[in-house]
Amino acid sequence: KQTDSLKNLQSGLRTAFENSKLRSDENYRPQFVFNNYQEGRKVLTSLERELRHCDEFAISVAFITMSGLVSLLPILAELEARNIKGRILTTNYLNFSEPKALKRLQKFKNIELKMSEILSDFEQQVFNEYLNGETYVKIADKLHTHAKAVDNAIQRIKRKVEKHIEDDEII
Repeated sequence: KQTDSLKNLQSGLRTAFENSKLRSDENYRPQFVFNNYQEGRKVLTSLERELRHCDEFAISVAFITMSGLVSLLPILAELEARNIKGRILTTNYLNFSEPKALKRLQKFKNIELKMSEILSDFEQQVFNEYLNGETYVKIADKLHTHAKAVDNAIQRIKRKVEKHIEDDEII
């Protein structure tokens, strides 16, 4: 079963990051989750729902703060009590992660916390704009650079993501 899940996850990641035309189970593709109060969607609600029904979990976020973590502490404690294993990958993006929040996460016996420096600051900015659906030209204008520099950054991002998928480092 785990082998099938891993294959499904790898297929979903490849669809999302390499080639959107590749077929994969949409349940295994990363989703961009955001608050949309007009439609009644909240990130916290989505996250709690998924965590309550998981056998294990993996979360990747740009940074972790206590204000963002405090709402999740009850569900994380519930998962620890049920011995549900989890991995959380975060970054040093703009030094936003708060040491107090990271230390609090480290207290959970069921959670493996990793701090990654996978992307440079420029690559992270390009990646964020790209995920928001911006074109290379618009990203270049926003970041005061050339479209070719954006294209090069996206190619580096893809290579880094592929390497971390292969090395089982991406969560």
